[in-house]
Amino acid sequence: MPAEHLKLTGHLEIVLIRPDGSRSVRLIHNLVVNVGKALVADRLMVAPTLDAITHMAVGVGTTPPTVLDTALVSEVLRKAFDSADLVDLTIVYVAIFGPGEASGALVEAGLFNADVDGEMMARTVFPVVNKGIDDTLRITWNVVVG
Repeated sequence: MPAEHLKLTGHLEIVLIRPDGSRSVRLIHNLVVNVGKALVADRLMVAPTLDAITHMAVGVGTTPPTVLDTALVSEVLRKAFDSADLVDLTIVYVAIFGPGEASGALVEAGLFNADVDGEMMARTVFPVVNKGIDDTLRITWNVVVG
């Protein structure tokens, strides 16, 4: 009988919205890091000791992600999710970085269980998104359990 394997995978939709309403969209895959896998396992316990994922961060670090990562390389801003939902076997996290938030040449993002420090579940790097001061950046991060 073949063994069943539980796997966590993820991908992001990054939408940059300019003040005139024009948009650019990118689809990016992420890496669920070792600490993130341990966090998910802990959350399945009767009395978990780690907090649930609640925040998304963006940054400017270009180092490729590895399973040993515990933080972004160069975090610019971390904020609580605007929404988090379970759709079938996919957890959908959405964070909106509005005008005046996280401006600059963004190239990395991560999921965390705290507004400062905490455990990081997943990290990704992507081609530069130049977010101007008046732009809005919406990141929809899907974590698939399957």
